[in-house]
Amino acid sequence: MQELTYQEFAAQRDERGLRLLDLREPEHRQQGFLPGTEFFPLSELEDGILPEEDDRAIGLIASSPDLCDRAADILEEAGFEKIIVITDSIQAVIEAIKDTSSDQPHQSGSSGVLPPEQPGA
Repeated sequence: MQELTYQEFAAQRDERGLRLLDLREPEHRQQGFLPGTEFFPLSELEDGILPEEDDRAIGLIASSPDLCDRAADILEEAGFEKIIVITDSIQAVIEAIKDTSSDQPHQSGSSGVLPPEQPGA
């Protein structure tokens, strides 16, 4: 298991083809989400439901690094070998991206944070 800040992870994401799992529960997604994340609640991992495994490393992000550590333990026990724990909370990342984008002229899709998903959209 490796630990990275979100900024370090993002810098390597495209080059290494990294996956990113958002471990938050559905009721917490109204805070927005990061493009390209796979929504996979920690409760599903705890229930024995695992993400599809491929050759890419999996980054884990949640409301706290402790939750990522718990998810990493579950995945490692299931045989996943390439796991990256993001040491920043997803809320802090979303806020940092929003703050950065508010300092620049707005361009459609430039913020890096998407609004909550709308039912039926």
